[in-house]
Amino acid sequence: MKAKASDLIDKCASGAFRAYAHLTKKGSKIPEVMRAWSFKQEELRKQGMQDKEIANLAVDKIRNKDLDSLKAMGGPFTSAAAVDQYILSGECDNEAKLNRLYLEVRYARDTSLSLPKASDLFRLIKDHKKLPLSTYAINIKLYLNNITSNDEVTMYDFSKVMDALLSNST
Repeated sequence: MKAKASDLIDKCASGAFRAYAHLTKKGSKIPEVMRAWSFKQEELRKQGMQDKEIANLAVDKIRNKDLDSLKAMGGPFTSAAAVDQYILSGECDNEAKLNRLYLEVRYARDTSLSLPKASDLFRLIKDHKKLPLSTYAINIKLYLNNITSNDEVTMYDFSKVMDALLSNST
């Protein structure tokens, strides 16, 4: 690592870092972006919003965008049978199905009140990659079965349930 850092220094002309100085001067792009951000934050605070509420605005925007996307696709799934029917249908390719189920799991995570957002059921990526289609399908079906089949929500150890389902599906 250090050897490569010395290569960067050796290959640069003396004072090359000064080429970026114009971006930080008053009236240039970076201070302007910072000033606009500070102004927006101050406006939100004047509206009586606390930092937590300001942070939740981003989550609300994503959730509403997801809902609009899902409505365009026929609406969010409301039963495990609907998920199965969608997966078995030939109306789109596996990549489109993967993206739809990814969106379904993210929307379920953002709207769920009964399960923590960090639940394995709502896992979206692993090792910086999307999960397989079957994993998203199992997760959304478990979630839908849990919220629709019981008057009293029973909390299960989903990691054990998922392990059992995955071992049966292979």
